[in-house]
Amino acid sequence: MCVSQLRSIAFCCLATGIFGFPNDEAAEIALRTVRKWLETGDNATKVDAIIFCIFLPRDLDLYHSFAPVFFPIEAVRRRLRRGVGGSGDAADAAMIVT
Repeated sequence: MCVSQLRSIAFCCLATGIFGFPNDEAAEIALRTVRKWLETGDNATKVDAIIFCIFLPRDLDLYHSFAPVFFPIEAVRRRLRRGVGGSGDAADAAMIVT
């Protein structure tokens, strides 16, 4: 992503459908991996949006329940009040689930 200077990326629900990977594990792995990547170096300043493409209502429920674990909403709100360009919690501002 950074090498190509992309500022946004979208991920589908990883291998869940016909490949049979458990939906809950896939959601947790995806969110944890993105969080870890955002916390590495200055990656959080290099991205505008990370989108999780969700097709099934079950997956939406899983992302809604897991997202606050990896991206606590209060930290996101604090970050947005300070402005995305400020210091600290940059990874939190990169993810909001509606």
